Amino acid sequence: MISNKTIHAIDVCVLLAAQRHDTYLSTSELALRLGLSISYIENILKPLKANGFVSSLKGPGGGYKICGDMSLVSMWDVAAVFEQTLEDEEPTGQSVQPYELELENVVRKTLSGFVLA
Repeated sequence: MISNKTIHAIDVCVLLAAQRHDTYLSTSELALRLGLSISYIENILKPLKANGFVSSLKGPGGGYKICGDMSLVSMWDVAAVFEQTLEDEEPTGQSVQPYELELENVVRKTLSGFVLA
């Protein structure tokens, strides 16, 4: 239900949120700490930046840092960048089962209850 990419995106945000607010982490440092490739980290950071969760600084001492008030950003907010919900999907002629919608609601509610702070 939740992809590995989404889980890793949440891990990236939690790691960045744990840093001092003025501290930038490079993609190589993030990759090393999370045990992922640099290209995979960059693939995660691009949509996070586009959606305002992280900002970047180029050059020496640069990298990525978390944006905003982490007590207001839930794990679902991050997951929603990477996950397509059943409500978002195009109709394929197959009906969505009630248990599928309920399971999705449980995941959404659970992740909404945890903030990055």
